[in-house]
Amino acid sequence: MTGGRKLTGLILGYIALLVLAWMTPPMLDVLVDGLCYLATVFVLGNVGEHGAKAWRARKEVAK
Repeated sequence: MTGGRKLTGLILGYIALLVLAWMTPPMLDVLVDGLCYLATVFVLGNVGEHGAKAWRARKEVAK
């Protein structure tokens, strides 16, 4: 799986989790909010890592 496809899959999964959070009854809200928080941290971490790798690669090419 390439980096771009993995990133796209993560973002689509995150959107699906947000839709799930919107549709859940209040009892499950706390659990789903926790999952959304973890997913946010995970997705942003992966986006940052992906961006950092791309930036380093561009820097190497420029040398």
